[in-house]
Amino acid sequence: MKKDSTHTHLLEKVFSSSLFQTYAGAFQDASGLKLGLVASSDSAAIETAELKVPVSFGRQTPLMLVAGQAGEETAKGELCLGLLEAFAMQLGDEINRILLADSGNEPAVVKGAKGHIRSNLASKFCLDDLAAGLQVCPFHLCRVFKEHTGLTMTEYGNRLRVERARRLLSDPGAAVSEVADEVGFSSLSQFNRTFLKYAGESPSEYRARLDELEHCILHAA
Repeated sequence: MKKDSTHTHLLEKVFSSSLFQTYAGAFQDASGLKLGLVASSDSAAIETAELKVPVSFGRQTPLMLVAGQAGEETAKGELCLGLLEAFAMQLGDEINRILLADSGNEPAVVKGAKGHIRSNLASKFCLDDLAAGLQVCPFHLCRVFKEHTGLTMTEYGNRLRVERARRLLSDPGAAVSEVADEVGFSSLSQFNRTFLKYAGESPSEYRARLDELEHCILHAA
């Protein structure tokens, strides 16, 4: 699948999600501005927007949140921008969930592999043993898994680990090293590299941004 069509499909899924629809309504009630979601390649829509915030998952930024028309006076401009940044962060998590979600047409071997990875998230899996348990050859399992998920099994497992780590990091009392161990990383440096790859920032940066956004939301209330 080509990158553009992939991002178009992703845009449609995120836009139709209950998370986006609920927040868009609340944002319009609070600011009077209509919230939109466009592909990052849609330069025309982005240029004409008063407020624009990238929606990232990892180091990719395929989507943009946009609101208002260019030149439009917004008394709550900075506040609205802060709210959009907070929402963009939530949408990044939503994108990760969409990528990890099961689809109805997945073969039994893909479902079996996903179930095994989820059940053994804190430990590494052996491809040969997993394939043998599913009664397929390793090459076939890798090919079918990538074909139906768009991810390798390693990428799938790492995204699951990072998603769980994000939830754990929201607890200010949890040390980063403890979170790394709980989600299955043998070293803190490996955890930091993987988190950076799939979240686009380090665990410490992510936690600091959570604190900043919480402060912004409290002031907006």
